[in-house]
Amino acid sequence: MDRLDKLIKENKNNIEVSEKVHQRLEDTLNIIKNDTNQEEQKIKLEKRKTKINFKKAVLVASITLVTLISVGIKFDVYAKFGDLMKKFEKQGDVPEKVELYTNVIEKSIEDNGYKVNIECIMADSHTIRLFYDIASEKNEKQKPGIWGEKMLINDKNFSEYGWISGEGHDVQDDNKKWSGNMLVLRFEKELPKNFNFKWNINNISKQEGKWNFNINVDGEKIAKETIVKDVNKDGKLQFADFKVNKVEASPVELKVQGEQIINDSTVKILGDRQQNFDWYGIKYIVVDEDNKILPLATGDFCEWWNGGQYKKNYTWSYKVKNKIPNKIKIIPCDKLEIFGNNSHEYDQFDVGEKDIPLYEGKNGGLDIKSIEDKGDFLEVNVKIKGYLRFELLNSLVLIKSDDKNKVYPEESCFSEESRKYINENLDKEEHKLKFYKFDGKSKKYSIRFKAGHKGSYIDKIYRVYEDKFIDVDLNK
Repeated sequence: MDRLDKLIKENKNNIEVSEKVHQRLEDTLNIIKNDTNQEEQKIKLEKRKTKINFKKAVLVASITLVTLISVGIKFDVYAKFGDLMKKFEKQGDVPEKVELYTNVIEKSIEDNGYKVNIECIMADSHTIRLFYDIASEKNEKQKPGIWGEKMLINDKNFSEYGWISGEGHDVQDDNKKWSGNMLVLRFEKELPKNFNFKWNINNISKQEGKWNFNINVDGEKIAKETIVKDVNKDGKLQFADFKVNKVEASPVELKVQGEQIINDSTVKILGDRQQNFDWYGIKYIVVDEDNKILPLATGDFCEWWNGGQYKKNYTWSYKVKNKIPNKIKIIPCDKLEIFGNNSHEYDQFDVGEKDIPLYEGKNGGLDIKSIEDKGDFLEVNVKIKGYLRFELLNSLVLIKSDDKNKVYPEESCFSEESRKYINENLDKEEHKLKFYKFDGKSKKYSIRFKAGHKGSYIDKIYRVYEDKFIDVDLNK
């Protein structure tokens, strides 16, 4: 074992491995080393009695051999795609232990000047996550993109599994020398635990070719750790009735599945074309046993009319970060906006202003602690509370100071890196937001709060029904 430790430590600096993976390997080696030392001591004692337990000795040797083989595979694999996975993990797009549930593929196909490499794939009962990159020696202004493709599950079209949506995520290294992609595919119907996935690409950036992948996906491990709870609880809100049918929690995401029925009065308003009215539907705030808000991953709807009633099937997905919660509380909320009733009153603030109370109401609170010019961007330090944190923060935008009197000036939201950080740390009350300048560093910029004076629109548009919450125990 000392030789094994020495070998790994000598090679550690020559192979790019994430700190977490290395730590897991170190911990595993220490456990095995301790077990080995204990077994060696036992064998020495047995030798003194001229009785050697050969089964235990063989077991120790077997563990050592398996560890040598496993360590070699682990280092080899993570040396190839560790940086990509680490980037997605850092952005909060995948949970910290995602490598435990991935099927490593490492298959590349090159045709017509483009090389497509699938690094790994991961699937739970309703989603598929595909990690890949496209490389090319061609001098292109834009990143290569897929223009023609066909995907099959067990040789069936996605419609057979209630295809909902596909989300594309991408990452780059700090020097922008490489980039990687994660494609998230979502389905209404339950996927098989093990299935064949075909991805046939026929066009990349208007160049025809054949990049056909045939992958067998094993979802047994993630399926064993998935918890499914039938809830079947409903309630009545101001504009609609709702029902939560089921909660499904995997190590990757927690999903709330159900339906909503818009009541007669709301249907009448929706049917009145004189009303400049927008109904955004019901969504859910999910908190764990420590009252921490779970970051929203996505929400998907399937709409239809049934007997004169307007219905929606929905699946709201939430990030579980490191572990499945023991208990959750599901709190319904909705958003209804009647256009034309909102006057164009905006609170606007300049660099250097401090301790600004923006909003204090029944749906939370938001203060700006400071606004600082950092050269390429403005850094806005905020303090926030309540359930509607993203809704409040999304009301902050960057504008040019010369455009303060314009109703619809050019504007930009806080950066993607800030959004990722907030999404992974929603329970924190203080955040630093970066707003990158969009028209040169020399221009003066201001921050606008687009939620009415003192956030007057927030309580008019959003309603959080804390008294209608549903408790779900994921331990039972």
